[in-house]
Amino acid sequence: MNLIETPDRAVAAPYPPGPVSVLVGFRIHNISDMRKTLLAASLLFGVCAASAAEAPVYAWSNLFDGYTTAGDQSQDIAIATDGSVYWHNIGGSIEATRDITYAGEVLFQGAPYNAGTSYSSNLCILKTAADGTLLWDLHSTTADFASGAGGVATTVDGGVVFTAKLRHTDGMLDEAIELVDGTGASHLYAWNVDKRYYRLMVGRLDASGALQWVKFIDPSTDPTPAATTDFISDGADLTAPVVDGNGNIFVAGSFRTPMTISGPDGEVILTPGNVSEWDGKTSNAAGSMYVVKYSAAGSYMASLQDEGEATQSKILGLFADGDRLYMQGTVTGGETRMKIAGMEFTPEGTFTPVVACVDTDFNGKWVNALKGETVDGKYGYQNTAINVVGGTLWLCGMFNGEISDPADASHLFASQTGKVREGFLLRLNAANGRWIKGVNSRDSYGDAGVAGTGLTGYLAAIQNPDHSDKVYVYGYVMNNTVGVFLRTYDADELTSNPNEAWQLASNLGTPSAIACAYEGSEEQPRLYFTARGNKAFTLGDVTTEATSGWAVLMACYDLPADDFSTGVDSIVTPADSEDGQTEYYTLSGVRLNAAPTTAGIYISRCGAESRKFVVR
Repeated sequence: MNLIETPDRAVAAPYPPGPVSVLVGFRIHNISDMRKTLLAASLLFGVCAASAAEAPVYAWSNLFDGYTTAGDQSQDIAIATDGSVYWHNIGGSIEATRDITYAGEVLFQGAPYNAGTSYSSNLCILKTAADGTLLWDLHSTTADFASGAGGVATTVDGGVVFTAKLRHTDGMLDEAIELVDGTGASHLYAWNVDKRYYRLMVGRLDASGALQWVKFIDPSTDPTPAATTDFISDGADLTAPVVDGNGNIFVAGSFRTPMTISGPDGEVILTPGNVSEWDGKTSNAAGSMYVVKYSAAGSYMASLQDEGEATQSKILGLFADGDRLYMQGTVTGGETRMKIAGMEFTPEGTFTPVVACVDTDFNGKWVNALKGETVDGKYGYQNTAINVVGGTLWLCGMFNGEISDPADASHLFASQTGKVREGFLLRLNAANGRWIKGVNSRDSYGDAGVAGTGLTGYLAAIQNPDHSDKVYVYGYVMNNTVGVFLRTYDADELTSNPNEAWQLASNLGTPSAIACAYEGSEEQPRLYFTARGNKAFTLGDVTTEATSGWAVLMACYDLPADDFSTGVDSIVTPADSEDGQTEYYTLSGVRLNAAPTTAGIYISRCGAESRKFVVR
């Protein structure tokens, strides 16, 4: 079959009003967690304020599919400096059906799981051209990689950093971890243990696919004081990575047992708090948040933890902007004074969403602890994403309950009694973390935006600093009436515009949005996204092949050039771009601390004007 299929150029349909049959799709990010990440859009997304934006147009789609009834998942997407695309996926395999495919072609053979009725999950980092053509992939042939843990961040030299969480494939405890990189080279990492447990991985690939280095973080398996088991198999979690303007790498998450990290002067051990009464069961809340900083070469540099007593604290996402690192997470069960980077805060309510800013040396700038309460005895807070554009910090995700500003009781949004989770969008002041305005999806679009109800997630917020009157939200409703969508909001009032809301992908099952990334090229701006489902996907009048169980949809929509492109204004050399008043960004939204010297495409911003330029 052809790798890229582009039948009729389907145009995404707006919704509502009225009942809908199957409409077209457009996507940004479900982030079973993300990053993420996808925050390149924040720098490049442009919209015409005087009239309704044109609809996105379907460009291509392919399935990433392992032939198991489950196990396939997408984690993250990032844009390289040359405009190519990195995709972080997981594919399921068993011994009888080990093929992992992309666009119907076999990519690699997954681990031969045969120890039971489950499957092994295999890591795959794909690099594609803008049209979806596969350039290369890195994949695992042993080990079992966790879904919803890890992601990708691009580097200024066109490479990529990735994170992952893994354990041995069941029944294969004496197998080394094998990664086959984009050049075809095999890399083996010895790991001979008596029992399965999860460890964390951080790695870096160059633009050609060569694996430059891999580092491991090893949580202890020893029981905690109150544990009811003598072996802890799952001691830590991690998010997608971010890369700062100097090329330093940051990973974060939560941990419940001591973690060992290889440092330049020997091993570094981080010890969690909030575990003295933990029974050792992963399903029960415990542990502390952490951030670890690596150099571009993979050397451990520093770490950050919170201080104080709570049931659990964790970081759910990071965003790097020059020499600033923004983080968001939660604290549960604490009502005593806590600290992060020396900044004090007091958790309030049933759960506490926390947003903080530090510099890249972990010196505190500000922290804001919001208040979370139950509604109808329920609360939830998941799949959150953070993004900073100019003076605004955008936070979005999905929730049950009520979230409010302890400094002003009138600042709140709440889910409906007895209903499933809803999406939310929150605007904060990036300079001090103060609440500006928040809204939930039901108040904006009803239970599901069109007829029917369903779990709703707001998974990424996109805003162009040069067209700051609007903000775009990517997400999904878990039913086949709506599916994956893009919605428009007034950035100041957070009122919605139903005439600028597009459905991107649906299917006969319940597709969920996962991740997305935006690239505003002069020739054709594009939005790349992934979704997950167990039926064929419909994108406008295009329908994919049926999945072999569950599969990942990898897709692209062309965006109207008049609204979304940033043209290439100049070809520059490093000597031409030394203006100290100008800010420089990669296509993935990372603000650099100096003018770029590596060949690639970048964004420069001076005052209110942004320009795209090439370094050769």
